[in-house]
Amino acid sequence: MNWLLPTSSAPYEGTVVPHRLEETSLVVGARLVLAVFGLFLASIDKSQIGTRLPAASVALVLYVTYSLWLYIASRTGGRFAPVLGSGCYWADVAWYGVLVSLTNGANSVFFFGFYFAILVAAFRLGFPAGIRVTTVSALTFSLIGCLFTYHPIEPDRLLLRVFLLLLLGYMISRRGGFEVDLTRRLMFLKEVLTVCNPRFGIDRTVGVAMERLREFYQADHCLLVLRSASTGRHIVRRAVRSNPEAAVRVEEVDQDLGRRLLAPGAAGAVIFSGRDRWQGRYWDKVRAFDTTTGKPVKASPGTAADLAAVLDTRSYAAVPVSFRGEEKGRLYITSRGSHTFKPIDLSYLLQVIDQVAPVIENIRLMDTLASDAADQERRKIAQDIHDSLIQPYIGLQIGLAAVAVKNSSGMAITADLEKLIGMAETGVGDLREQVSLLRRGNHSDSLRSAVRGFAAKFAEYTGIAVEVNCEEIPNDRLSPEVFQMVTEGLSNIRRHTTSRQASVDVSCRNGQLQLKIVNQSGQKENCFVPRSLRERAEALGGKVGVGTGEESTTVLVEIPL
Repeated sequence: MNWLLPTSSAPYEGTVVPHRLEETSLVVGARLVLAVFGLFLASIDKSQIGTRLPAASVALVLYVTYSLWLYIASRTGGRFAPVLGSGCYWADVAWYGVLVSLTNGANSVFFFGFYFAILVAAFRLGFPAGIRVTTVSALTFSLIGCLFTYHPIEPDRLLLRVFLLLLLGYMISRRGGFEVDLTRRLMFLKEVLTVCNPRFGIDRTVGVAMERLREFYQADHCLLVLRSASTGRHIVRRAVRSNPEAAVRVEEVDQDLGRRLLAPGAAGAVIFSGRDRWQGRYWDKVRAFDTTTGKPVKASPGTAADLAAVLDTRSYAAVPVSFRGEEKGRLYITSRGSHTFKPIDLSYLLQVIDQVAPVIENIRLMDTLASDAADQERRKIAQDIHDSLIQPYIGLQIGLAAVAVKNSSGMAITADLEKLIGMAETGVGDLREQVSLLRRGNHSDSLRSAVRGFAAKFAEYTGIAVEVNCEEIPNDRLSPEVFQMVTEGLSNIRRHTTSRQASVDVSCRNGQLQLKIVNQSGQKENCFVPRSLRERAEALGGKVGVGTGEESTTVLVEIPL
């Protein structure tokens, strides 16, 4: 993709790359080595100094002392550490200007020290700083070469050195700018992925990422236009310089404006640089690229200028927002300054989208899973309340109705009332146990003891004998569900059959948990699948089957472990 190559003067000066400790140590160490080597070179070849030996020697010793002081400050990190900042390269320009003026002027060997200052500025702060130091160094050397050269000036030698200083300084500045800009972009990608936190939800995550992107480019607006595939509506998010929180909110725009903002299509990346007020439309500049092939495509300056008028901006960069090959919308970065954006910015915006889109999709998926889990938990609690709390009270209601019939017939009801009081106390105990389980989130008793305890109470209050054969299951999370299925199955025997004997069998066979509930009614019963059991089993990926015989009915639940 030829348009993805770094053709811009890379960094924006709004952000400075932090200096790592190892980089600072390298710079101060190299400065000290150069200073010591210059002093050594002057001591073995005094012809390099010229006629001003004492002054040049003093200047070299002072420069070595200055370099040593900076080196010690970098190693100790004391109160002098701030001097290691961006101003050091200007001090190097001044030092080498003094050394050149004291050592043969235009013919001085210390001329090459200017390249060290250019390297430090370019690779620390980028192209603007590097080109400034290059220009100042060339002017300084030219002036000193004309004023302090002891021998007759050689114009060709002076011009050659100035030309090389400008040419190589420009190349060094471009390369340093590229490195700084690349580091800034990588740091921004890391930062924007860090702020994508699932706890904040999609709206705040997208809003924060857009605001950080706007700050990165020092732009006026960052605009995200999306189209709903299901409803066809167009929504907009805006990150505004004057209101950083604006991107969190979603605005709906009319269909005509939405279509105009999405007009370039999914494959079009566009840069528009508007004209100044005193210029004509001839100075409008628009560049468009196909993101699938990376090749330039033809774009209409008039259409791009009209879109800039809609956005109330002079310059903008626009790229498609796609995920997994599906068009989602477009992203706009706008600025009122002309000629702000370069082709490499389109490439970087696409990279940011490629990095952030999967994170946003994962957050959306996590929100969906959390909502589904909450819904499933609500349904589970509703089933638990139905099976463990409502049904016993239905039994209590039936018992009270029977006592009322006995009382109207003049029969003794004291024993029956005591039995119902016991059932009520048991129901209250079960209710407290359910509340305790909801608070704890798990069962403290084993499945075997819980099933046997319930079967004993069930037999006491209903007169239906229950035989229990229960194995401990390896998956503890299934124990509460199995227990609820047992209570539901036995309650169904009480309500829908005339059986006086039942059995419960829980076992694990071939990676399947099998729950078998059998009632011995002595006659053929109507066959149906209990809805509550079916819903619980299907929620766990299992199934329910019902079989009838001449004297028994069997409910078989199978759940994969």
